[in-house]
Amino acid sequence: EPRYTLKNEKFYRTEMLPKIHQKVIQKVKTMLQPENAGNSLSFTTDCWSGSTESLMSLTCHFIDNGWTKRQLVLNTK
Repeated sequence: EPRYTLKNEKFYRTEMLPKIHQKVIQKVKTMLQPENAGNSLSFTTDCWSGSTESLMSLTCHFIDNGWTKRQLVLNTK
């Protein structure tokens, strides 16, 4: 759309991304509270490696109070 101008990459990297990151962290913390996730959390890890890099992820699994299966990838490095 020619009437809309995007801000530069630095704006999104330094201002928007940190705000979104904090919102996601708070949402994950809320989801994992006992009143939302019950008292039982399970964790799994998964590893992947290619010719030049390796990755490992940590995932949390639980059933929420609405009996919905949930999984959250907590970290990948």
